Amino acid sequence: MYPVALRDEIRTWVLIQGKSQRATAIHFGLSRNTVAKLLVEEEASNVRQYQRQAPCKTPVRDAALPHIEKWLKENEWLERWAPKQCWTAHRMWVELRKLGIPMGESTVRMYVQEKHQTTKPAFVPLDFAPGERSHLGPLPTHAPDVGPLAEVLVHSTGRVRFQTNDYSAPIQYAYQRLTLKADPFRVRLSAGEELVADHPRCYEKRQVIEDWRHYVPLLLKKSFAVPWASALRHADLPSSFEAARQELVTRRADGNREFARLLELGLTHTVEAVDAAVALARGQGDWSADTVRQLLRWAAEEDSTALPLDPARYPASQGSAPPPDLSAYNRLLEVRHDRRSTQGRCNELPQAVAAHADGDGL
Repeated sequence: MYPVALRDEIRTWVLIQGKSQRATAIHFGLSRNTVAKLLVEEEASNVRQYQRQAPCKTPVRDAALPHIEKWLKENEWLERWAPKQCWTAHRMWVELRKLGIPMGESTVRMYVQEKHQTTKPAFVPLDFAPGERSHLGPLPTHAPDVGPLAEVLVHSTGRVRFQTNDYSAPIQYAYQRLTLKADPFRVRLSAGEELVADHPRCYEKRQVIEDWRHYVPLLLKKSFAVPWASALRHADLPSSFEAARQELVTRRADGNREFARLLELGLTHTVEAVDAAVALARGQGDWSADTVRQLLRWAAEEDSTALPLDPARYPASQGSAPPPDLSAYNRLLEVRHDRRSTQGRCNELPQAVAAHADGDGL
């Protein structure tokens, strides 16, 4: 006779792990024939052979159950109208001890838990007749706040922690406290009444949810961190942005700083608009963030083409004007000639005085 555990281990070696019967016999120190017999032996039945003919006698339980069931019945009413007065398992155990029933508190808790699992509330479907809905109160104008509300501290990396996950906040709020409000779909950060960050809520563990816009002001000061900034490496920016950065770094010594200035444009314009402007600027050859800014400004300007005027709206201006008086121009010419003559005589006077002075000297 061999123990059942040995037989099961031999069957695992051969039938599951694929070992040979010879290797199994050597490993367990048995003959190969013994291993072959144990492999063909039927497994032991899991059916319990012994069956109880009569239920166990539980005099303490039988004495306590009527009282427990009565208190649980009272709880059905108390849970709705006076929940603070409901019977708890500890209170039931104390009362049973007063009644002289030596039942353990853990046994009372176990029975109360079993009853709670079997008695779940049921509801009646409602169908209102036409016109009865007008008696109901109006629906709320906005969805109720069902998420947690907490005060959080922004760390030096511009992140706050909520349920093991890190969410970014604008870097100017580092070392400050913000109000975090979470609903089933979004996580929002507010500074007073101002909303400063809005992220999709993450239900995974130890994840980082960042918005690259939160770090642009700091990247303008610390441009050396641009190639390795976590928010940029995991951002949903088009691939053309990284190509533009590499081009700027190749052509300019301050290429990363110029790229940070390019990202700054994304704070006031959409990423799509900036991407289109960058494509136009790169096509012109030598370009910079100022080139992209000017293209965005040009694209934002409205069409200033003047529309044709409607003559019907200006009837006073549609009459025929009299021809101009050309003699008035001739009079202007005569005045100009008189002025020139007067100026000539004024210029001759100093010359005559100078000649007379020279004659007296001689």
